[in-house]
Amino acid sequence: MGDRQNTIVVKLVKREVDGLGISAKPRTAGNPTVLIEEVIRGGPADQTGLVQPGDSIIAVNGQVIEGLSYLEATKAIRDVEPGQPVELVLRGPKWFNTYLETVRMENGETKAVRVTRPSGPIGALTLLIKRIRGNTFEKRAIRKLQNRGDLPLHNRAVSSTPNGIVPSGCPVTGRKAATVGPAATRRPTRLKNWLNERRLHDTLNAKAASVTPCSHGRCVGSLMRPRPYTAPGYFRPKDEVLQQAKDFIFDYYASLKKSSADDRDRRWADVQAQVEERGVYQLTYDELVYGAKMAWRNSPRCIGRIQWSKLQVFDARDVTTARGMFEAICRHIKWATNGGNLRSAITVFPPRTDGRHDYKVWNGQFMKYAAYEMPDGSILGDPINLDFTEVCQALGWKGAGSGYDLLPLVLSANGEDPEWFDIPKDIVMEVNI
Repeated sequence: MGDRQNTIVVKLVKREVDGLGISAKPRTAGNPTVLIEEVIRGGPADQTGLVQPGDSIIAVNGQVIEGLSYLEATKAIRDVEPGQPVELVLRGPKWFNTYLETVRMENGETKAVRVTRPSGPIGALTLLIKRIRGNTFEKRAIRKLQNRGDLPLHNRAVSSTPNGIVPSGCPVTGRKAATVGPAATRRPTRLKNWLNERRLHDTLNAKAASVTPCSHGRCVGSLMRPRPYTAPGYFRPKDEVLQQAKDFIFDYYASLKKSSADDRDRRWADVQAQVEERGVYQLTYDELVYGAKMAWRNSPRCIGRIQWSKLQVFDARDVTTARGMFEAICRHIKWATNGGNLRSAITVFPPRTDGRHDYKVWNGQFMKYAAYEMPDGSILGDPINLDFTEVCQALGWKGAGSGYDLLPLVLSANGEDPEWFDIPKDIVMEVNI
């Protein structure tokens, strides 16, 4: 394999969406190897910290690819199935010595780290130029990119295949969807921040199940397209539930740094059994947290979603009574308000089953002021809450008759009649005007 002093062995696991997380560029006359041009941030290669732009791939799973044609060489990587391990033999940049060194971490564990050092004056000069340009070996991506996505992408012909055809067009622009091959749909999209010239790769677009009404000139992702209303008693077909469940479970396990295909497959078999028996499946707490955070992160209409990673998820799916719902909401309010230093939180109650045993919060928001219609026709309090105030009064609630009476929480559990609960004063934060 040539210069063994400048080679390292890296073990990765290929993923469904971004593959190995590397992008290659075409060979040149003086370089017969597959050269890594970019390491995608967050990809398998980037997470190891051992792969860098400028490395040459010498062998894949024991197969030497240095003497093969470019298509044959890259095919050795593309043919590896997602979820399977890949062993790469890499050669570091020319004029440098690259090797792995074992270091001991603060917690006592050992870890292999990569060391790349100049092997002579030419290497030292090359490193100095890279540092001046702000592009050292510690960075995971280089600035000038000609390719996008996993390797290889240059001169890639997009062909029409039966499983890659998107039959429907854009409902807004009327444009027909592009016909793409299955391999092309897995390519991450390269994005650039023109303020700081940083680059990132978006993989969510590769997971889209339908054509969006967006075009290159206009984004209408902020338009709400709610799910059509379904009458009580309607159950989604099992095939639809299973498809969405598979996408979610596989995405969840792909997000874990320490997970195996065996754990994922066991969980997927359990989900299939639950859906076959009941038509639905129960999320674990960790899956619930992941789903809630991803739902907030991917909500384009929410201006506060920048805090998605700090979302606190309270699991109240074991609640069976309105009193239990009230206690969970009080905990939610107290934790979220945090003495005025607000924190993001969500409380999840039992999901809908047959539409007749729902858990419902009747209030539009937790804190609302009552409204009273006076004899002269004027409104005392918040006029928008006049109708809901009358509902509360019909349930037996009586306010003090002032302009700042907090409405109670009206809750119904398991499809039973609604009950009202006064919100404790000690968890309510008000501003004196």
